[in-house]
Amino acid sequence: MPRERVFHAPLPGSDALKSALYFDAPESFDPNCLSEYDQPGGYYRYLLNEDYREYMTLSKSMTDAVSPDILVEYGQKLESETYPEYLRAAGSAYVEASLLAADTSAVDRLAIAMRGEQIWQRQLVSELYAGRNLTFEVGDRNEYGGHRTALNLATMPLVKSIIVGNVSNGVMASVLADIAHITDSINIEYQAAIEQDDWAMQAQHKGLLFEAIALMAALVIDDPRYVPLLSTVRGGSGLYNARQTHDIMIVNQHWGNIRKVIPIEIKSRLTKRAKRRYNALVVPGGVRLTINEDDPSGTVDAFSRFVRGGASVDEELAIENIATQFRETLRLYQQGLVRFDDIASSGLMRFHRNDEVVKHFPEFGTPITRV
Repeated sequence: MPRERVFHAPLPGSDALKSALYFDAPESFDPNCLSEYDQPGGYYRYLLNEDYREYMTLSKSMTDAVSPDILVEYGQKLESETYPEYLRAAGSAYVEASLLAADTSAVDRLAIAMRGEQIWQRQLVSELYAGRNLTFEVGDRNEYGGHRTALNLATMPLVKSIIVGNVSNGVMASVLADIAHITDSINIEYQAAIEQDDWAMQAQHKGLLFEAIALMAALVIDDPRYVPLLSTVRGGSGLYNARQTHDIMIVNQHWGNIRKVIPIEIKSRLTKRAKRRYNALVVPGGVRLTINEDDPSGTVDAFSRFVRGGASVDEELAIENIATQFRETLRLYQQGLVRFDDIASSGLMRFHRNDEVVKHFPEFGTPITRV
């Protein structure tokens, strides 16, 4: 893939992250109202919004019961809110609807996707505005750097390409470059958190770095049949339908026809609890997504040089190895039996047993025998 060409294309994620700093949130939004949400247990206050709570309780597996019309309806209800979390969910609902609306014209689906994109851009402005103007001490849960939203915006060219039925190598290359730029920014804040001994922010940024590395590894594979996206908002939350929780979704598509969606959960380290909890493919980032075990920083730097064409031979080989192993675990996971509850749901998302993965990569955990 010719890395030197991609910088001539727009980078919607990293560009939005920079430009959002020059805008103020609506006057109706007081960021200090978030103080009651940004404390231990404070997230549950978001659930007092009935529309948000109902959206979050929907199945994560993209079943027939969760139709595009239902998702658009939730998007319409939540987009009038001012809090970033509600806007994040509204944008996610619209984008998911655009992918699932296979019986709708490409023009209408693109309009739905672009509506979600615009809401995420609004959310990014509000989130960064909050980060600049908060007068209370930020708690463990919330991070006001806008990076996750920027990553979502970076993948929007992939969403639009799926809709029009043509995921080109050039689009995948430009998205890879965009994600690499954003990941550089996350890495800077991660290093600052280390220097400040801020363990909560270290954990947040480290987890997001591993997710970004997984996205980049999937893009390095350079197979338009397998398109990586971040999970939907409810897909990434473990509050409801916890066993379906996942961080990344790989959209298996052919000329715009989505055949299935493969869920992936990224963990820095695999614990016994994680092995039991998730039906998704659980990838140990500290083992399978790093050049130097457990520390994502060196891997991020290597990807950055790889995209710009300045990686060493050893770094290129290491990145290709990460991508190859990622592809292999994805292949093995799909060979596992589909879980019974997933078959019954008739959803696009496929949750498999992980026995085949464990046979070749024992560190992925003990084979799960329960349904």
